[in-house]
Amino acid sequence: MSPQGSRAIDKISVLVFMTTGVAIRGDDVGGGTRHILALARAWGSLGASVNVVTTEAPLEALTEGSVLQLHVLGRVVDPPVHPRLGFLLSTFMPFFRYHREISEISGKLSQNCDGLVLVAGSPYLADVLSVLVSARKSGLAKVAFLHHMIPPPWWFPRRRGGFVRSILNWLQFQASLVLVKIGGMTPALYTPSELAKSGWSFHGSVLEDQGWLSNTSEPRRQPKNRQGLACFVGRVSPTKGVNDVISAWGLVSQKSQADLIIAGKPVSHEYERKVQVAIRRAGLSSTIKLLGVISEEEKEALLSSASIFLFPSYEEGWAISVMEAASRGAIPVVYDLPAYAYLGCEWTRVPVGDISGLASQVTKILESPKLQADLSRKLIERMEGFKGEEIAERQLTLFRRLLQVEER
Repeated sequence: MSPQGSRAIDKISVLVFMTTGVAIRGDDVGGGTRHILALARAWGSLGASVNVVTTEAPLEALTEGSVLQLHVLGRVVDPPVHPRLGFLLSTFMPFFRYHREISEISGKLSQNCDGLVLVAGSPYLADVLSVLVSARKSGLAKVAFLHHMIPPPWWFPRRRGGFVRSILNWLQFQASLVLVKIGGMTPALYTPSELAKSGWSFHGSVLEDQGWLSNTSEPRRQPKNRQGLACFVGRVSPTKGVNDVISAWGLVSQKSQADLIIAGKPVSHEYERKVQVAIRRAGLSSTIKLLGVISEEEKEALLSSASIFLFPSYEEGWAISVMEAASRGAIPVVYDLPAYAYLGCEWTRVPVGDISGLASQVTKILESPKLQADLSRKLIERMEGFKGEEIAERQLTLFRRLLQVEER
């Protein structure tokens, strides 16, 4: 029975803004991008009409077989300023360049459905502004997917890419939170409790989001023999702890002859050169291999053969890359962030910034085949419990409830 004064929401339409959140360059796709597109596909399969607005067409593999409609506005050229400021300016540019097209798309959709849900697919300002400006008409629910909380700038700033970069990142995220709050948007976050811990409170619902495995990454049976191999797969960036990976591996190599593979797209050519220099200076060129961007097939093979997934990231909401590694039996050794509560295996998480702790846990796992096999098996079994369709269905239920509230 619908609330008094509202009507039943049968034909629901969802418009997802990924103008900066999609961030696809070549073959590199972030976990947040993959997650939001997986959500969009699931909402469509459950009967919602789903449209995605983006500045770059996603890879076909991310939308293949789905019923969502793509609106590709056109790539926004990076601003000709220093990279530290350029990334911040780029969070505004898509909105100001395409706000008329965005308004037209949302206006047309709102006329052909019982209720329209506007979704900011990232915490970047262009997506949040697009939702707020498009929601001027009544009967529109507004949701912002935040992915993760940006740590304050004084939290390991040098390891996270420098103090200035940390300040700019934190400020733009705080600005997004202000807009979400004053705009009456419902925030979606993997760990909503982090909002309260950071001093933010929101009236009404906070959508507790969850990551889940795509069909290509569903848990597989554990291989009988794993190599003495560790790997890092993700964006090669200071915030992902790549500097700490190299430092920790210097300690591991003193006790073990295992190899480490680092795969993923570097955040910049400058940082890639710094990583190469750091590896040479540490005398680790024979045990650390940089692969760059790899295919899904290569990633699957790597995660299935590696014993350890060394991923000391400083900022995560759920870390789908860690989830994929666990589903393949590669044991994540990570910093103790709230994002990893779903993993269990608390002892493979070490205090943030504890490089010697990372090395110690990696060495223990490498030296104990029995421990390695037990942890690997438990992780694979644990990952079988995440069903994306159930998560998407709960979210659609909340969307309908938000629309009914808007109509009162």
